[in-house]
Amino acid sequence: MLRDTFFVSLVFLFTVHAVTVAGPALKSPKPKVGEKNSNAILLAHKDALKVSASTTWEGWPVESLVDQNEESSWYSQSGDSPSSGQTTWVQVTLPENASIQRVTILGNRDPNYKNSYLVYEGKIELLDADGKAIASQDVKASQEKYDFDWILNRKTKARSVKFTATKNQENYACIGLAELLVE
Repeated sequence: MLRDTFFVSLVFLFTVHAVTVAGPALKSPKPKVGEKNSNAILLAHKDALKVSASTTWEGWPVESLVDQNEESSWYSQSGDSPSSGQTTWVQVTLPENASIQRVTILGNRDPNYKNSYLVYEGKIELLDADGKAIASQDVKASQEKYDFDWILNRKTKARSVKFTATKNQENYACIGLAELLVE
């Protein structure tokens, strides 16, 4: 009996020690590829965002990138595309720094131009208040809808998110993007 009690106490002690040293299992707040981007950061600042682009085609404003409507797209002007030898970019600037963990860019979903004005590759950058890049990632579009999704290894404080297209659909002199989402 004494031996059984000692054995149970010893097992309990090792279990408590192991849990104390290892700590409780934590759920990772890191999103998973394929999960929908909540866009929490842009939604929290929606009335104070500054949205800019290298150029904008009249009738398809850059603000379409943050309007929560996947079917309204922004288009660059004719001649402003990687296949035309230009550096085509869009940028969203927040009113204050935010801890960013994920950036998702949705490819063109304009119902009038499906499968047109697509971007295949690009670079996503997180910028500080002075416009200096503090984190960046070269990205390739998914083949289904030509979306880009960058999940950072850790949250990074930044003021702006910039996307630069580096490869687009050949024989198209402009590009189109549907939404830019940040969480």
